[in-house]
Amino acid sequence: MKINLLFAVLVATALGACNYNHVKKENAAMGGGLGKQEAMIAASLDYQSLNMAVIGPECLRCHSTPGGVQGGLNLETYQQVRANLSRIYYRSIEKRDMPSGGLGAAQYDLLKAWIEAGGPERNTGRGNARPIKGPINWPVIKNQVLKSSCLDCHRGANADAGLDFESLDVVRKNIGRIFDSAIVKQTMPLEPYGALTEAEKQALMKWISQGMPE
Repeated sequence: MKINLLFAVLVATALGACNYNHVKKENAAMGGGLGKQEAMIAASLDYQSLNMAVIGPECLRCHSTPGGVQGGLNLETYQQVRANLSRIYYRSIEKRDMPSGGLGAAQYDLLKAWIEAGGPERNTGRGNARPIKGPINWPVIKNQVLKSSCLDCHRGANADAGLDFESLDVVRKNIGRIFDSAIVKQTMPLEPYGALTEAEKQALMKWISQGMPE
């Protein structure tokens, strides 16, 4: 199968699996919000902070056992919230009709940033990662994408699942699996590692679309 066709299939799968997009909106479109407090948001990208600021005060009055589990959605635990990121993003960030009347600007920015960081249970310090610049080739993918999130486990003779991602050939042969786990389902990397940043995802997709050049 040609790589362009493979990439088209992968992207189609991603779009079908996710109800939310990761296009960055300008702060002006949200009336200011926390545009000038990025460091504060980055420091709060953990579930405890998110729960205290958003889930607890805005969601649990309806989406909990005492609240009647409205819409069949229970958000009392991290696991329940994490399993419904797509649904939450669509209603609270894209449509902005949940909770009724919408979130406040600060709550909106925090929830959006947390979900786009992969919904981490603990703060991994990766929320404000810098964009990846320059030609997207194998050294960039290996050293700026895989190294921080994957190579601690997927390296060497005893690599998890037998996948040594220091090898370009191994990565190429398993790119569909990597794409599905890291971008579509976001089941990898595992905690305590955070999900790939938007810059890392974009770099990986660009590298795939270019034929995974060395």
